[in-house]
Amino acid sequence: MKAFAIGFGPKIIAWKRGETEYSLRWIPLGGFVALKGMIEDEGLQEAEEAEETVATAGEPASAVDDVITTDDGELSAAPKKGGVTEDLDALRNQPAWARIMVFGAGVTMNFITAVIFCGLVMWYGLPKYADLPNELDNVPTTSTAYQLGWRSGDRIVYIQPSAISTLGDMQPAYDETKQVKPLRTWDDVEEARYLAVPRDKKPEELTSLTLNVTVDRAGKTLTLPLPFALFRKEANVFSPPYPAILGMIMPASPAHRARLVKENYVPGEKLQPFPLFSNMPACALEMDDKVLEVEDTPIKTWAQMVQMIRNSPDNVVQMTVQRGPEKKILRIMAVLEPNAQDPRLKQLAVMPGRERVEGRNNQPFFTAMSNAPLYTYGLTRTVIVETYKLFQRGNAQEIKRNLGGPAAIGIMAYKTAQRGLADYLQLFALISVILAVMNLLPIPVLDGGYIMITIIEAIIRRPIPQRILVPILTVFMFLFLSLFAFIFYSDFMNWGIGW
Repeated sequence: MKAFAIGFGPKIIAWKRGETEYSLRWIPLGGFVALKGMIEDEGLQEAEEAEETVATAGEPASAVDDVITTDDGELSAAPKKGGVTEDLDALRNQPAWARIMVFGAGVTMNFITAVIFCGLVMWYGLPKYADLPNELDNVPTTSTAYQLGWRSGDRIVYIQPSAISTLGDMQPAYDETKQVKPLRTWDDVEEARYLAVPRDKKPEELTSLTLNVTVDRAGKTLTLPLPFALFRKEANVFSPPYPAILGMIMPASPAHRARLVKENYVPGEKLQPFPLFSNMPACALEMDDKVLEVEDTPIKTWAQMVQMIRNSPDNVVQMTVQRGPEKKILRIMAVLEPNAQDPRLKQLAVMPGRERVEGRNNQPFFTAMSNAPLYTYGLTRTVIVETYKLFQRGNAQEIKRNLGGPAAIGIMAYKTAQRGLADYLQLFALISVILAVMNLLPIPVLDGGYIMITIIEAIIRRPIPQRILVPILTVFMFLFLSLFAFIFYSDFMNWGIGW
């Protein structure tokens, strides 16, 4: 091993023990290990080419112990047994499978760390939340679900235990002779829908399947179709009325820059005179804040809150929230991001939350650890899908807001630690998954890039020449360090002077 570093960038302190240099560096985001042979040395490359030349001239390569280039440019033999290709201390001289295992070791440890964190979360116990009603919040008249007969407020009371293949197979009426397991909460609905999915079908085959769903509409029982393809397309339609409670708040977001108009506010109270925005003290929105009003209009559900923010006349949103026993009026400078689908899109960078109740949903230790890989898989899939969606939109401002460095991670860790150990462990499980996914990207200087280089060399059956490889690695290292500099600059602007 040539080098072992904690962090990236310039060295803070370094020392050498044996042939390995250990260092602590200024950018505290992970670290790296430099193994001998990750990039082929110039001397080794020239020696191999010389060895091939000698063999081509008629003398077997095995007869030459080693060939090196001297200072005057001549070739000479060195007494190293077996030739340069048998230098087992150099990583590049190892078989491709061995190099891939070495480069994948860091990513594997990231995933193992995430699995351990997820197992600890389930062992300690996930928070319990108040039940959500088993009814649909809002079915727009323009949606396909509305055309199939679904309406806002439909209460789902039963889901057929098995899917059917076509809409034409739908039963015309509800069969009262069937034994019905009553669905009282939205969690019951999700469980029944999950159990109705055929286990012998591939994901692409599910798009042709439909569920029979029994609903109660103002005391009248109806049977409606729920195609799997429609559920995926209009998942937001098939959702319950979430309460207007704030969940995760994105660091350096408009929600973090909210200003306090008045605390200890009494709903309906008239503020005279109304303070100037520049004179309002900072008062960031926080997790578990319950939204009571938007622009003096009472709010009951998350969808209603979103609609009111969307319909606000400008990008300054007035919001009344309850935080513990107090009510506060806040003003938020939203980010306007209109697009073709939503010409009035505004971003506060907040996620929906749920009301917590006493107790935890914990599992025995060994059960939690055995379930942790599946939990980690779901977390990994979410990271990949959301990252793809973020870059697919191609919005530079949104991508910039979602990039965070040490300051953003520190703020999120502090906020989640206040909510309890389970949230804190979940955050670090998420960070481990993100690091693993990013490290697997086929970008030179990342582990995924070295794996890609190894696969290419295995296919072409020879090392990539140094004159090609080194410039590529140099360019990507420059881009990588530039990204770090940009993230640090964004952190400074958001957390240093952005307030």
